[in-house]
Amino acid sequence: MLAERPVDNETEYSIGNSISIILQTTKREIAGALYKKLTQDSRTKIISALKENDFSKAYAVVKDPFGVVFQIFTTNHDF
Repeated sequence: MLAERPVDNETEYSIGNSISIILQTTKREIAGALYKKLTQDSRTKIISALKENDFSKAYAVVKDPFGVVFQIFTTNHDF
């Protein structure tokens, strides 16, 4: 899934930087593995560390070294 809303409030909006890739799963373990893989590079910026919130048992936002923003979250429903 793609989202159009900017999630990194520190970056000034410009055309092309308001898209994030959303990685969605029903399993907390998979969300954790995705987060671990995406944050292995020291140049990755953690915008929101993996943790539980109101809508997900595991949610995180990271920006990879190429400027791509990824949102990772678990959902309570099957696809």
